[in-house]
Amino acid sequence: MPKRFLSLFILLGVVIMVCAQNVPLGHWQTHLPYANTTAVALSENYLYSTSSYAAFAYNLKDGSLKTYTKSEGLSDAGISTLAYDTMTNSLIIAYENSNIDILRNGKVTNLPYLMKTNISGGKEVFKIFAHNGSAWLATGFGVVEVRLDKQEIGDAYFFTDGVGSFAVNDIWVNDEYIYAATGKGVYRGERNPLVNLVNFQNWELFGGSQGLPLGSYSTITGRDNQVFTTSGKTIYKFEDDFWTPYYNLPKSQVYSLYKGKKQLICGQDEVMSFIPDNGTPQNVSGKYYISRPYQIVETDDGRLFYADRYRSTVEYFSEDRQGVIQPNGPSRSTCRGIDFMNGTVYVGSSSINSLFQPAFNEFGFYTAKDYFWNTYDKYNYPELAGKYDIAMVQAVPNESLVILGAHNVGLIEFNPETKNMHFIQNFPNATSNMRLTYSTKDKFGNVWMTNAYSTQPLICRKPGGEYIFFSSSMINNRLLTGIAIDDYQQIWMGTADAGVVVFDYGGTLDDLSDDNFININAQNSEWGLATNDISSIAVDKKGEIWIGTNQGAFNVPCPGSIFSLECTVQQICVPRNDGTDFCDPLLETETITSIAVDAANRKWFGTTNGLFLKSEDAYDNIYYFSEDNSPLLSNRITNLGIDPENGDVYILTEKGIISYRADAIEQKESKSKAYAYPNPVRPGYEGPIAIKNLPDNADVKVTDMAGRLVAEGVANGTQFVWDGKNFQGKKVSSGVYYILAVNKDKKEKASAKVAIVK
Repeated sequence: MPKRFLSLFILLGVVIMVCAQNVPLGHWQTHLPYANTTAVALSENYLYSTSSYAAFAYNLKDGSLKTYTKSEGLSDAGISTLAYDTMTNSLIIAYENSNIDILRNGKVTNLPYLMKTNISGGKEVFKIFAHNGSAWLATGFGVVEVRLDKQEIGDAYFFTDGVGSFAVNDIWVNDEYIYAATGKGVYRGERNPLVNLVNFQNWELFGGSQGLPLGSYSTITGRDNQVFTTSGKTIYKFEDDFWTPYYNLPKSQVYSLYKGKKQLICGQDEVMSFIPDNGTPQNVSGKYYISRPYQIVETDDGRLFYADRYRSTVEYFSEDRQGVIQPNGPSRSTCRGIDFMNGTVYVGSSSINSLFQPAFNEFGFYTAKDYFWNTYDKYNYPELAGKYDIAMVQAVPNESLVILGAHNVGLIEFNPETKNMHFIQNFPNATSNMRLTYSTKDKFGNVWMTNAYSTQPLICRKPGGEYIFFSSSMINNRLLTGIAIDDYQQIWMGTADAGVVVFDYGGTLDDLSDDNFININAQNSEWGLATNDISSIAVDKKGEIWIGTNQGAFNVPCPGSIFSLECTVQQICVPRNDGTDFCDPLLETETITSIAVDAANRKWFGTTNGLFLKSEDAYDNIYYFSEDNSPLLSNRITNLGIDPENGDVYILTEKGIISYRADAIEQKESKSKAYAYPNPVRPGYEGPIAIKNLPDNADVKVTDMAGRLVAEGVANGTQFVWDGKNFQGKKVSSGVYYILAVNKDKKEKASAKVAIVK
């Protein structure tokens, strides 16, 4: 019979399905991968599983899924393992940085003590075993007990060889003993109040006299009074105080070991071994069906699940039939370039660093519409094999194309409708491979791309597919770190070590004789640029240029006069407003990795220290988001993108993608009727009320049914946000409220109404 591998649950369950168009303002949404799971645990009704990025619960009865991420209440990002304790109904989550969360009855309690404690030896948590109200952590220095009833860290047991601490690879506990598998043998600690296990001398090391050779042991498990462990290819069984060889495995590397009611199960690369208590053992293999089982669990009624490092979480029915359990998301957390077209976001998967050194990442690119993700990589599109480090993404709506830049292997012209991919590996007369870093599009439909470390550093793609190349000693063979086009169709490029270079092609792309370049650098103090290390560049709605550096943000308010030398770079000095005349240069202590301009012309600055939202002139700080005060996955932001249709700010970080529903929306060419959301506003709702599809940056007034003015303001782009309060800061009473909006020149008007129910 041919083997079948069923993708049974590849969509998000109804529990967490979100309509992207009706997401509340201020809502965070994580977009993380679930394909690579590392741990599973069981409660009475749920299977819990985690990838390295997020956890999820699978309802054993109805098959629904619920995710657990930082935006849904977890304390951190980057999960190492988890376990479940049935006595206290607690899910224990350990993070890669040794932070600990306990999830009980929908509430998360954070235990950061291990993460914050200074100890000798590694603090990584490799495995967790939960038993009767306690969770036992196998760590890089020994064992830690977590007392789940009190939700506190208990005793820590340091495993030491006299020189330093050593790691515990796996742990299993019963009512009498703690068993620990280590690289220096298997240890046992007696759970007796009279035995002080903090003193490592009181731990028993099994040796030859008990039938167990000294050596390295990777896994350990048990049931009742039977204990099993592995070293190399051999499984050893401990019973009646003696160890005996139990089974010889087909391979030496063991990732998981589990003792069920009727059998012992072992997971290795591409093979699972089933050793029944009574019967013939069986090694089940299959490269495309079993990949790397990291942890195995079994329900009371015999359903078998395992976490597969490369195949997500799997329910094992038989050798011929298995099913994937996986919430929707991109296939990887790595991300770099981003752009939008026709309601779809496109993201490059590259993990390439800021120097654009090759990472040889073959993960392709991701797309999402209404938060539903698809991945295009070499596994489902074989033609993408060898296309490394897609880091540049540029949508070309007029041609129904998305242009992708792959490191060292050229360009990909992707048609989302036909799925056709046209590859351009090298251009004529090229002296080096392409390293495409950034791109932008001008008002004529030309796509401009920066090509790092090249003698063809600036590439222009005309509508229809003709490519033109530009070079200059100012940008040749340099790392180009950003590109923007001003209202005069001048090309602004950032460099990593030579400041900013501006290019004027003289109005004729094909005539190179009228081309002109100018270099704005820190060597010439008259320019006003304090550093040559440029990390990002953008143009705002008024045509002003914004430059991100390793010393904050700079502004060029008059880019049309740059070649006449009548315009200089300014570093905005933000008043302290403390009664003095002192001010501070804008974000002077930050390295700005990305700049995005929203529909209200506000500036979003992504940095290596979090995300800042500044007012249109950048004098006022509206928001600052970090790992500590928000669900932001990482303070190190690699790129930003704003969805023009709904205002979502996509934040690309070193730990994955997260979006934030902001309150500014671009004006659409054919705008629908204005409306309020939510509407009606029901009792208990405390969030903002969004009025959408208004004239761009309109003046807005809110009146009651008698025509009395209760609130007013200005729309951010085509959206106005009302907090439901009157001028006195009090919540308005129940009733119908009318919204009237008119743009600055009084030519466009819109109206809507919203019902508020107390």
